[in-house]
Amino acid sequence: MLNNKYILLALLTASVAQADVTPAGIEQSESSTGISETKMEPGFIETLGKTIGINYYGLVNGPSIGETNQRTTNLYSSDQNGNATPMNLYNEFRLDIKTGKRFNVRLNNRFDIYPTTDSNRTGDDSGFVLRNFRYGIVGLLIDPNAGGFSMASSMVLELPTSQGSQAAQMLVAPRISLNPNVDLPGTRWSLGAFLTGETFFYLANNPTNRDVFLYFGPYANYRLTDNLQATFQIDASTNHRVSGLFAPDPTDIQLGVNWDVSKKFSFNPFVQIFPENISLRSMFLGANISATFL
Repeated sequence: MLNNKYILLALLTASVAQADVTPAGIEQSESSTGISETKMEPGFIETLGKTIGINYYGLVNGPSIGETNQRTTNLYSSDQNGNATPMNLYNEFRLDIKTGKRFNVRLNNRFDIYPTTDSNRTGDDSGFVLRNFRYGIVGLLIDPNAGGFSMASSMVLELPTSQGSQAAQMLVAPRISLNPNVDLPGTRWSLGAFLTGETFFYLANNPTNRDVFLYFGPYANYRLTDNLQATFQIDASTNHRVSGLFAPDPTDIQLGVNWDVSKKFSFNPFVQIFPENISLRSMFLGANISATFL
């Protein structure tokens, strides 16, 4: 009888010890088969990812294929004085606050990095340009499950945080962007366009200030494999000045390949061609880079 008591005591002690060593954040439950299952509680990063998103977009502009010092006329390739540069890296770090299934509040910090070894650079050139900060709402107006057609959108305000916009006494610039896209049924093709309109408001009525910016970027993608696409895009934009004059930017064509390296990283190298003057000197190498951190 005494031995039985010791055996019972030993079994109870082992049960308590097993319960005590269960790590914090782990739940044990019994399945319908009667076998004990272990479940992990959501970690901090997983929980945080349901509330916010952090992602990056980068655009490499240049250099020229025919002449390394040739300046690109790309919208984003300029130095701190607004002069064209042989190449640069345009950057966007985006913080999304998730407010629902389809729309987020986005804070967008933007800046350029470019080489300062060019002979035309001044001694105080830092190789860094801070662009205007943007914040607003981004999301899907039409879900991509609706017959292969989708419509992404953004409605943001651009604030005068850059040196150039402050010098021009800019107040604010409302900006609206749309991205309709359709996957053609029974094919590997998808067609779409990037559409943007922006209006600028100033304290000073300088005739050279732009008050309207319009952008039209139609594209066609052909899926080669599950993670590789051939890309074709046209960039067309124009600026309207306070004086009443329109100043269109040179139109260019981009031919490239988009590689989805993973679900969180894609790389899209391309050749930028200006059809007004087709030559190796006026062709530039570039790349779009997208990464999701959270």
